[in-house]
Amino acid sequence: MLTLACEGKAAVAGQTVEAKTLYRALSHDPDIEVRTEARFRLALLLEQQKRYTDAAVELRVILDANQMLLASASNRHACSPKSGKSVW
Repeated sequence: MLTLACEGKAAVAGQTVEAKTLYRALSHDPDIEVRTEARFRLALLLEQQKRYTDAAVELRVILDANQMLLASASNRHACSPKSGKSVW
């Protein structure tokens, strides 16, 4: 999260190119929370630049990733013998 704090300061200081580079790099982090935060901050930056379509795409990626994560967790629970539910 230190990196996110540093790039946040870069965006405030007007170094949007550097901030966008960091956001894009962090959007590939293995930790979903880091990826989500980076994409969200990138979307905010793009929105400030009136690049609404690009911002919307970043937000859509966040929603899709989280939806897939929830579906995966739901499927694991449904197939678990401990759930008490039939898988058929």
